[in-house]
Amino acid sequence: MSATQKQLDGIRAKIATLADQRDQVGDAPIPRQEAETKFVHLIAGVRDDWKHGSMPAGLADGSVIERTLAEWLGRPAAMCALFGDTIRDSLLKAYDELTAGATPGLPAAERRTRRAALDAEIYALEREEESVIELLEAEGVDIQRRPDADPRAALGLPDKAA
Repeated sequence: MSATQKQLDGIRAKIATLADQRDQVGDAPIPRQEAETKFVHLIAGVRDDWKHGSMPAGLADGSVIERTLAEWLGRPAAMCALFGDTIRDSLLKAYDELTAGATPGLPAAERRTRRAALDAEIYALEREEESVIELLEAEGVDIQRRPDADPRAALGLPDKAA
């Protein structure tokens, strides 16, 4: 194996490591406080739909009141308005069970920033990888490009963030 091929293998190993890190950043559970905030906003949004909506027409008619009330209370908005705290607590309990033993991930804003930085590092290495592939091809070596490589790197295009 030539030094250039070893260089290519090293670049590809770095790309794989960074891709794994990027996946870990994206797959890690959001912090509990962020989850709770999302649950509270979701419940409030659904509840507000109920508060600002109109009563079902049948409530004015005593002959259908029971059926209409049951239909109305069966709506998610009514459940969130009446039992919002219980729903939030149940969602948090489910979150805790699903994330037990997992390391909490970054908050959303930091997660986006970290993923973008990793994507930029990966792209820089892919450009370097393409240069090494071109050197090997010039030496007559047949090299397969990675199927997950960014095609912009092979075309010599700039990073989209640049």
